Amino acid sequence: MSGLSGCRLEIRGAPLTLHLTNISVCTILSGPVSSSVMVDSCSASSLVLSCQQLRTHSTRDTDIYLHTTAKAILEDCRGIRVAPYNWEYPGADQDYSEAGLDRSINNWEHIGDFNWLSADVPSPNWAILKEGERKQSWN
Repeated sequence: MSGLSGCRLEIRGAPLTLHLTNISVCTILSGPVSSSVMVDSCSASSLVLSCQQLRTHSTRDTDIYLHTTAKAILEDCRGIRVAPYNWEYPGADQDYSEAGLDRSINNWEHIGDFNWLSADVPSPNWAILKEGERKQSWN
């Protein structure tokens, strides 16, 4: 998906991979992706992603509701807030089975920031989205 602005997109099923580029002021909801989700140059959006691996580049002021079985990676990003994946839809269990993702393994809060290598000080580029600020329903 590329060049989307001011829209809502629901991706149901179990895609093999997903690339989001130049997305602004959007809500993107995705069922389980069996391999990688690549996000590049997105801004002011909400991304609801379930995947094996997330790689995010040059993204600003975006909330990511995440289920990932690997550590997510950020590079050249700022204003990222993360929360656990919370989108349910009819057929989601079948999609997880087809994607081969284990719902019990979720590293949503384990973020590797390539622009912040200090282990002693939290990265200024991302934060955990406070529970009271999390969207509860995507309907």
